[in-house]
Amino acid sequence: MASYHCMIITEQVVERAHFSKSVKKAPGTDRQSLGVIRLLGRSNRTSMAGLTKLAVRTGDHTAVWMHASGVVIQKPGKKNYTKLKSYGIISLLSCMG
Repeated sequence: MASYHCMIITEQVVERAHFSKSVKKAPGTDRQSLGVIRLLGRSNRTSMAGLTKLAVRTGDHTAVWMHASGVVIQKPGKKNYTKLKSYGIISLLSCMG
């Protein structure tokens, strides 16, 4: 029996998720940009929705979707860089994950 979460994933929901983000963002560790995924998704809407449903239903995602790269940077204008709150993390995630 399909879970509730799988039943609400439609082609339109997947497409909306891909088009709600900027293509100017850096790709994650899989090196696939959102622009490439958008092109793939437009021609294969049914496949993209099916892949998403299957991943949610089974909880089985490819390893690259679960990997992130993070970079620690100093926040500008802080007086004391010995404190953790003076730093921020930029994370690069897979566009498909």
